[in-house]
Amino acid sequence: MDWQARLVAIPAPPFGEQARSEWLAARFVEAGLGGVETGLGRQCPGLARSQQIAPGSTGPVVVLSAHLDTVFPVGTALNP
Repeated sequence: MDWQARLVAIPAPPFGEQARSEWLAARFVEAGLGGVETGLGRQCPGLARSQQIAPGSTGPVVVLSAHLDTVFPVGTALNP
C-alpha cells in the first residue's frame, strides 16, 4: 500500500505523466521486469517472463494495464 501511495502522490496531469512513468519504470526494474520503457506515448510497459513458457511462445499471456494520468490539474495537492 505504501508503494501505491507514493505512486499516486506524483503529479500526472494529462500529457504530463513523465515523472510518474519514470518512477514506475524504476519500480518495474527493481521487481525484475525486462523491456521496461518510458518513451512510448505516456506508457510504461514491462515484461515478466514466465519460467513455464518457452521464449517465442504466443500464450497464454496475462496483460495488466492502467492509466498513469489523473484528472487533477497541475498544482493540485495530492496527499493520499
